[in-house]
Amino acid sequence: MQANPALHTPAKKNCTFEVEGRPDGEGYLNQNNAMFGIIVIQEWWGLNESMVKTTDRIAKMGFQCISPDIYRGKVAQNREEAGHLLGGLDWEGAVKDIEGAAKHLREMGCKKVGVTGFCMGGALSIAALSFSDQINAAAPFYGVCDLDKFKLDNIKGPIYGQFGEKDEMKGFSSPDDAQRLVEAGQKAGKNVKVKIWPGVGHAFMNQDRPEAYNAEVAQQSLQEVATWFKQSKFLYSLVYQKATPTTTIGGKLPVYVTPAPYGLVVIQEWWGLNSSICKTADIMSSYGFKCVVPDLYRGKIAKDTEEAGHLLSGLDWKQALIDIEESARYLKEELHCKKVGILGFCMGGALSIASITTSKIISAAAPFYGVCDLNTFKLSNANGPILAQFGQNDDMVGFSSVQDAKRLELTAQQQGNKSLQVKIWPGVGHAFCNQDRPEVYNQAIAKQALDLAAKFLHENLK
Repeated sequence: MQANPALHTPAKKNCTFEVEGRPDGEGYLNQNNAMFGIIVIQEWWGLNESMVKTTDRIAKMGFQCISPDIYRGKVAQNREEAGHLLGGLDWEGAVKDIEGAAKHLREMGCKKVGVTGFCMGGALSIAALSFSDQINAAAPFYGVCDLDKFKLDNIKGPIYGQFGEKDEMKGFSSPDDAQRLVEAGQKAGKNVKVKIWPGVGHAFMNQDRPEAYNAEVAQQSLQEVATWFKQSKFLYSLVYQKATPTTTIGGKLPVYVTPAPYGLVVIQEWWGLNSSICKTADIMSSYGFKCVVPDLYRGKIAKDTEEAGHLLSGLDWKQALIDIEESARYLKEELHCKKVGILGFCMGGALSIASITTSKIISAAAPFYGVCDLNTFKLSNANGPILAQFGQNDDMVGFSSVQDAKRLELTAQQQGNKSLQVKIWPGVGHAFCNQDRPEVYNQAIAKQALDLAAKFLHENLK
C-alpha cells in the first residue's frame, strides 16, 4: 500500500458532544442548514484527514455531517497499528459515542439522522442502528458487525449496504458477508438490502488509497447512497402518513378543517391528503385562516414518488375542481367566512390557479411552484388576484421552473390579467416549503414565502 499523509494525519476536531456514561466525545463537524444529518464513521485508521475529506464530500450532497472520533485521539501510522487499534476497540463505548453524535445533530435541527461508515465504520454503522433509537437508517460500506451481539431484530430503520465484488475479507466484508447480512435481515423481518459493485474490492471508496480506490464506482456508490437516504420512506414520516379527515361535505367529500376567521382552501401536493399537508394547514390557521383541505384522491396516499406520479396522472381535474368549489362553498355557507382564498403546492399550486379561473366563490389565490394548462384555464377569467411563488433552482421545466413562472407572467399580460404577481425565491428549488422533505426544505425562505402569502391573502380577503 502506498503511504499517504492524509491516512496518518489526525483530523482537526471542531466539536464536542455529550455521551451517556462516558466523557464527552469529540469529532469533525460540517455544519450547514440541511435538515437531515449523517454520521460518518472512520475506517480502522482513525479520525484522519482522509475521513474529513469524505465527510465534506457527503455534506456537499445536502446533509449536515459529523464524524466522531471513535479512537478518541489515536490515529494509526501503519497497518499493524491500525490492527491493534481495531482489536482493542470498545464496541459498546463506540456505539454510545455514535449515539451522542446523533443527538448532537438533532440538537442542531436535524429532523432525521442516518449513519454511514467504511470498513470498521461500516460494521459500526450497523451496530449503532441496532443500539440507538436516535438513528433512522444506515448505509454501511464494506463491513458487517457481529450480528449475534448487535441483532438486526433491534433495528428501527432500513439498511442499504455497499460492497465490492472482489473484496477478499471473508468473515467481514466479502460478497458472502453481504449476503449473510441480507439473510439476517430477512430472518428478522427488516428492510435490509445490499449493492455489490462489480470490478472493485475492499476500500474502493478511499481516495487516499490509490491501490484500492475506484473513482467512478466511488462516485456512483456515494450518489446512490445519498439518493437512498433522501428518498427512503423513513425520511418522509409525515409525507407518507395518511391524515384523518375531520368531517365530510355532503356526506361524500372528506376534508380536514382548522379553526380561524378567514376562509382558505389548502390543496395537497401529489402525495395526497397526508399529515404533512394538514400540518401546513395548521400553520396557515395560525396566520388567521379557517382552512379546509379536501381529499382529492378520496383516501389514497402515495407511498413513494412512483405511486404519486400514478395518482397525479390519473386525477380527474374536472372532479377535483368541483371538490375545491364545494370546499370553498362549505367555508362560505357553513362556516360563515365572508371571503375565501386558495393556496396549494406543486399539483395543488396548479389546481389553485385553475380554481380561481373557474370559481365564483374563490377571491384570491396563492399558488406555490405549479402552473396549470393556461390554454384551458385562462387567466382572463380569474375571479381575483394571484400571487404565484417559485424557486430559482426548480428544474421541473414545463410545470414549475423559472421559465414556467415567466410564461405565467407573459400569459397574464397577453390575456389582460393585471392582478397576477410572481415571486421567484433565490437559491431554492422545487418543494422548498415542505418541511417534511428535509433534502429540499429551506426553513428561512419557507417562512418568508408563507408570510408573504398570508399577507397577500389577508389584504385580498378583507
